[in-house]
Amino acid sequence: MRKTAGLLAVVLLLLAAGCSAPADEPAKKWVAFLDKHKALVNEDKFKVDDFKKEGQPIVDELKKHRDPKEGKILMTQEVLDEWNRAAEQFIKAAQDKLNLEAINAVKTFADEISGKEPAPSNAPANG
Repeated sequence: MRKTAGLLAVVLLLLAAGCSAPADEPAKKWVAFLDKHKALVNEDKFKVDDFKKEGQPIVDELKKHRDPKEGKILMTQEVLDEWNRAAEQFIKAAQDKLNLEAINAVKTFADEISGKEPAPSNAPANG
């Protein structure tokens, strides 16, 4: 009986280690989306309308996985690391190219994903 319980525990541990969080798949789509549009920013081919059109379905999918108490999207650490890398690189590329449209568009999506109210368009972003 102990052998069976021990084996079951090992199997469950392996299954748990291989599992992903519900938001992992849409989060991976978001990472690929940011990487794609970062390349467009770097090539001076970024189009804010295309960014919004392509990104909105991903944002809508991500919002379904937002923790109602904390406002966070629940994903595995590996996917979160990729998410952060993609976001940092996108913003850096937009800043390097002085592309305010790209910065504002990704900030608007980030606020929507996290459940924050966007700042009025005539108000300072930090205010």
